[in-house]
Amino acid sequence: MHDHDTYREGTLFAVLAVAGVAAALLHVHIPHTDVLIDGRWAFGFIGFALLRRWRAALALAALLSYPYGTPDIPVWVGFGGNMLYAVPALLTIRALAAWMLRRWGAGWRFGLGWVVLVLFCYQVFTTPAVWGVVAMVEDRPVPAGILDGWRTQPFLIESLLVALFSAATMVATLALGRLNAERRRLEDLTRSLSASEQTTHALLNATADAAFLIDDSGTIKAANEEMARRLGQDRQSMIGTNIYSLLPPETAARRREWVERVVRSGRPLTEEDERAGRVMHHSLYPVLDDAGDVTAVAVFARDITERRQAEAALRASEARFRSYVEHSPYGVFVADGRGRYVDVNPASERITGYSAEQLTTMSIPDLIPPESRETAAAHFRRLTETGEANTEVAFVRADGSTGRWTVAATRIGPDRFLGFVEDITERREREERIALLGGMLDDAPAAITIHDTDGHFLFSNRQNWLMHGYESEDEFLGINLHQLDVPESEARLAERIRHIAERGEARFEVEHYRRDGSTFPLGVLAKRIEWEGRPAILSIAADISERREAHAALQESEARFQKILSLVPDLITVQDADMNILYSNWNGFGCIPKEQRALNTKCYRTYRGYERVCPDCEALAALKSGEMIHREVQLPDGRWYELRIMPALKESGDAEAFVEWVRDITERKTVEAQLRQAQKMEAVGRLAGGVAHDYNNIVMGILNYAQLCRDGIVADHPIRPWLDEITREAQRSANLTRQLLAFARKQTVAPQAVDLNDAVGNMLKMLRRLIGEDIDLAWKPGAGLWAVHIDPGQVDQILANLCANARDAIKGAGKVTIETGNVAIDADYCAEHEGFKPGDFTTLSVSDDGCGMDRDTLDHIFEPFFTTKGIGEGTGLGLATVYGIARQNDGFVNVYSEPGQGTTFRIYLPRFEGGEHKHAEREKAAESLGGKEIILLVEDEKSIRLTMRLFLEKLGYTVLAAEDPKKAAELVRELAGSPDLLITDVVMPEMSGRELAESLTGDHPDMRVLYMSGYTANVIAHRGVLEDGVDFLSKPITHDQLADKVREILDRV
Repeated sequence: MHDHDTYREGTLFAVLAVAGVAAALLHVHIPHTDVLIDGRWAFGFIGFALLRRWRAALALAALLSYPYGTPDIPVWVGFGGNMLYAVPALLTIRALAAWMLRRWGAGWRFGLGWVVLVLFCYQVFTTPAVWGVVAMVEDRPVPAGILDGWRTQPFLIESLLVALFSAATMVATLALGRLNAERRRLEDLTRSLSASEQTTHALLNATADAAFLIDDSGTIKAANEEMARRLGQDRQSMIGTNIYSLLPPETAARRREWVERVVRSGRPLTEEDERAGRVMHHSLYPVLDDAGDVTAVAVFARDITERRQAEAALRASEARFRSYVEHSPYGVFVADGRGRYVDVNPASERITGYSAEQLTTMSIPDLIPPESRETAAAHFRRLTETGEANTEVAFVRADGSTGRWTVAATRIGPDRFLGFVEDITERREREERIALLGGMLDDAPAAITIHDTDGHFLFSNRQNWLMHGYESEDEFLGINLHQLDVPESEARLAERIRHIAERGEARFEVEHYRRDGSTFPLGVLAKRIEWEGRPAILSIAADISERREAHAALQESEARFQKILSLVPDLITVQDADMNILYSNWNGFGCIPKEQRALNTKCYRTYRGYERVCPDCEALAALKSGEMIHREVQLPDGRWYELRIMPALKESGDAEAFVEWVRDITERKTVEAQLRQAQKMEAVGRLAGGVAHDYNNIVMGILNYAQLCRDGIVADHPIRPWLDEITREAQRSANLTRQLLAFARKQTVAPQAVDLNDAVGNMLKMLRRLIGEDIDLAWKPGAGLWAVHIDPGQVDQILANLCANARDAIKGAGKVTIETGNVAIDADYCAEHEGFKPGDFTTLSVSDDGCGMDRDTLDHIFEPFFTTKGIGEGTGLGLATVYGIARQNDGFVNVYSEPGQGTTFRIYLPRFEGGEHKHAEREKAAESLGGKEIILLVEDEKSIRLTMRLFLEKLGYTVLAAEDPKKAAELVRELAGSPDLLITDVVMPEMSGRELAESLTGDHPDMRVLYMSGYTANVIAHRGVLEDGVDFLSKPITHDQLADKVREILDRV
């Protein structure tokens, strides 16, 4: 029933009820009517049938208008001409109850019906005439005139009650109509939502993924069976549950973050994660309302573990097949459509003698001799046309030799062809030889004879009688077998014949006489036969002289091979799959007694003394995978070994044995570590050299400007301390660069013969101030000390850095000892001590009783910027500087230290025998003087050029300043005379300072030259050592240094 039907019935009910009330109040007589309802006649003023709900409503309305004064007057309702008698009140109750039951059912709404029934019952039971009356039905025709009239006795009170009930019924009916309409609308909406939920559930279950629908707080709105299965939950019980409560905390946090991202962005999101060994792919989709707001998030979780495993397996398969190609004995070529090689395997390099890089620059004709190129071109055309080609063709190797190979090629792409090449040169040569021998064997492939049991020959082929030296078959048939066998063979003849008779055949070797009396060996296959009806023996024999010689040669070759392998320093063994040693050259295991070097024994028992397979056995993996294993392993004794295990495979692919090759690479590992360290040091050196030039120019500019400011103010000026501080900080920066250059062995020095005892003695006072009063400084000079060739300033750097390190290593009071001495180191000592070099050396040692160092610290102490001190307490360049100075002077450094036992640094400097050594002077330079000479100053850095010009002009010199060599040449040409001194930077654009000096001294031979630089770049020095006769100042240069050096050069005779 639709809503409009409900409203229609309610409206009819109300109209009739109002009419009935009005009639009752006004005592209006309602005549009877004849109504045709549902094809039947209903007689009387109450025209209704109890068969339909809307008609029941009409009947109830009519009954409500009926005056019940004469309840005994019946109501006639005809059903097909029959008549029904009923008391009006009871009939009304029956009609009302039937209508309400069919209208509302037995639910809570039926309570209202009971209220109405109670009102009716009140009226019925307050009418005395009703008691005991029972409705009855008679199936008979309606009598004539029965409805001609009727009388009424209206009762006002009853009529008022009926009126009130009718009004209440009308209001209730209208309200119930609206409630019923709203109920119907909700039922339709519920059915629609239920259908939507069923559709959603069907869609979620249509996918194999775990799928669910949640709101922005994580509450599950829908979920499929796969999602419930993965979480171990019942699907219905999950609805309304928060998804995050079903997950581990870490997983829940990650899922919450994904959902929040989708809700914020309104865009789909895909993520992957791994949990419990499974890889999951998550797809999150926002569900939007009409306004575009996210109302829910649909999540699909797919288990992609198998896919990831398949991808990994595919990669492994590709690598495996690539390995097959790489290890294939056949050459594999990939060529393009024009015959150019684009890829080859290692076997191709071995076959052709060319490297892969060379081959990929060549094409097919490059490997084919001229006489075969047309044939090769025809085969390649067939390949490009049909996609396949198989041929045999000659080729040329890298060394110019020719060979033959078979080629099987196929198309693998639109412009790619794959060819497999087998070098059959040796096979063809061998086949040619076999063909030649085959022609000879066609005449007589073997010595074939037939003889009886007494040894009389019955048949002989040509090869046989020729083999025995006879001229014809008849001549041979005239002798007996006993005449051919040598005594040793004759003694066993009867036994052989008996053996053949019993078993039917036999194989053996014999010695036969030739006709000339010589002997030769034969390998015989004899079989029992019948010849012309009597027992006989067929023998097929071959001269096995060559085989015996070959066997002897093989034994000799094996002995030679074993001897060669015994000379190989590496261990080479052949073992079966059960770890039994089949062969070993025993090298690398000289400690094993010879009596224990037995074959067919377990390798782990022989080599390692174990009773079971070694726990780290690599051979097991090689046997299982069938692939070669190459490893570098370190044994507990600290030695390194390179291990190669090559399995030997059967036709089935299973490994039946393996070759194990072991090489001791401890020394190589040590050299590699030293090389890496040297490369690291060299890299830092290149960095230092790269920045030193520009950095020192900047520092020198700062120092010079500070000096100009200092010279321009009075001594007690308030900013003078600031200028002094600027100078100190700039000098610290310069020292840092100088240390870097010293470490990199790029510091420009002027070495001379130096007595280390004098050098240390001159430094003692300064060193005592450096280490402090709480530390005792002991000086132990060596007697008869050899001179060394070194820049004295570098000795100062070594002592200052080592003593400063010793001071920092001592907590509180302690002792520092400085020693010198002579030492001669031979090659044997160097072989046992890493880093030492043979020769005569003078040593400078600095020892302390401080905290010492562990092994890990010792491995890094010479690395630049490595320090164990706190931030701001050290640059980490001190020991790096010492290391660099020692290396620059062809020496080396040895360190001994243990935690808590102190440290000793010993510097080894080569003995110098080139002349008398000089005493390292520490005297203050005399007061610098100026002059009137002409100085040509060439410097590309503007700040240095300007400040140096001012310094020199204040000293009285005439200064011609140029920013580059080109400008300097112009100034010289314009000068009437000649410059007395050229001061030039070493490293400049376009032309170096040395090239400038050489270009000017040709026309001005008396001109002196002073070079200056922050980094020479080997222009005027080799490995940082100045060439003889070269004057040089290292940037940054102070005012006093410049004045002294200029005057020294100009005053030099």
